[in-house]
Amino acid sequence: MTVCAYVHSDGVAAILSDLLVTSGPNVITPTTYGSVSLEGRYLAGLTSKALVIPENAAVFAFSGAESRIRDFTESFPDYYRSLADTDRPMRTAGDLVNNFNEGLDQSEAISVIGFQSASLNGQPAYNILGGLERYSVQTERFDECFAIGSGREVLLKFIKKYSEIVPSNSDVFLSGLANIINLAGALNSVKLFNDTSDRHKDTWGGYIEYRAAYGHSIIGQTQNWSHVAVGIDLSGNSPRMSEHVKQYHYWPGSKRLLTTFRSDNGEGVVASEWRIKSLLSPNDNVAGPAHWNSFTPDFVTVCYNFRKGRMSKSGHYTYEGRALGAGLSNAPNSIWLTLSPDFIKDEIEKFMPHLPI
Repeated sequence: MTVCAYVHSDGVAAILSDLLVTSGPNVITPTTYGSVSLEGRYLAGLTSKALVIPENAAVFAFSGAESRIRDFTESFPDYYRSLADTDRPMRTAGDLVNNFNEGLDQSEAISVIGFQSASLNGQPAYNILGGLERYSVQTERFDECFAIGSGREVLLKFIKKYSEIVPSNSDVFLSGLANIINLAGALNSVKLFNDTSDRHKDTWGGYIEYRAAYGHSIIGQTQNWSHVAVGIDLSGNSPRMSEHVKQYHYWPGSKRLLTTFRSDNGEGVVASEWRIKSLLSPNDNVAGPAHWNSFTPDFVTVCYNFRKGRMSKSGHYTYEGRALGAGLSNAPNSIWLTLSPDFIKDEIEKFMPHLPI
């Protein structure tokens, strides 16, 4: 399912969006790669669904048929730039979307969510485009959040729950951007847990990325990020680390996503590299090798998969998922936590054995 959302925290606005653009029974996604046969199937495409117009500090994200979205975005950025200084730029953007959708079947209509920087009494403010049907939820930590896409209700429910359960005095949250980074880390931790507990089931499409702005500046959009799932076996007399189940390594500067996992048939670590296309330049292929041995994450999110009991007759274990800060004793008491490699520099090799490749 597609998920795109607008969130706001302490003066920082952001769009969260997934990367998957193709799905179906014959499509292999980063979730299902390695757990199903390649015969008769093809690999899913990954595309950044966020469109950034930096000179206006504007960010948009799209859901709907890929071909229709590309038709719309072919002329939208230039047209929007010419109107961005009007009093109601998001109303203008909404009118453009409505005009584009006129006469189209609902299955072909696109939905757009976005924001543009503004100011209110000298403080950062944002004009918001809430999407075609304006699905929203009010939260304590992220104000009113809007979402589009087939997974919008699932996403908004998670954001609201996350806002409620994370302590307001947690020292995880040092700024509005840190709030949004930790939310994105939590979303990807849930995705990673579902990937590892049941690789045959896609909960939502691909990896979640974010694009953020503070005032009139686009911020924090190029961080490298590693998400690591570690298996903890609870079936014995005492818990033990059983395996490094799966990892996602997000490298936006190289336009790549790497997934690695330990195979079920004893072949060791299986790696799969996924190219991330641009919404505006779908044919701009990434050339040359990735050189993953030079990849260094700016953030690491560790998700622990606690395996409980024995394997069932159907061949599945019962799992419980948590995401904590690399298991460090001095980590804040939070359900989800994303840490910088500097903070866990003495531990990072223990949790990232799959790199380099």
